Amino acid sequence: MTHFKQRILSRTLLLPLFLFFLLAPSPAAGARISVLFLGDLHSQLLPVSLKTNKTTVFFGGLVHGAGLLAKEKAAEPDSLILQGGDAVSGITWLHFSGEPEFSALAAAGVQAMLLGNHEFNYGPEHLKRGLSFSSIPVLSS
Repeated sequence: MTHFKQRILSRTLLLPLFLFFLLAPSPAAGARISVLFLGDLHSQLLPVSLKTNKTTVFFGGLVHGAGLLAKEKAAEPDSLILQGGDAVSGITWLHFSGEPEFSALAAAGVQAMLLGNHEFNYGPEHLKRGLSFSSIPVLSS
């Protein structure tokens, strides 16, 4: 290819890119996105209780997490709720294939999820069956 043809080709390719950046809308001033992250659920849907000094404290579990997510989502309506993997594990995952976990995550408002190592504990076919119960998009790279 001659030098002249190379110059024409490179300018032809650069022109659309230049026009894209010139004409593309600029981001809104002060635009902000919040990401609410829920990770390592490990099939724990209900909180754990701990009795201390005649007081019972509940912590963990999706029920507790869903309440926190709802509160934050109300304060930041444009926020994105992500589940970061390991939503399932153990005997619940083995016997119920994620149906309770994925249904509860969807009800909690989770908008997308990642896969962790525990989703693969019982093989790809088990994971495929489990994801058939989920309406939540799975993100992967």
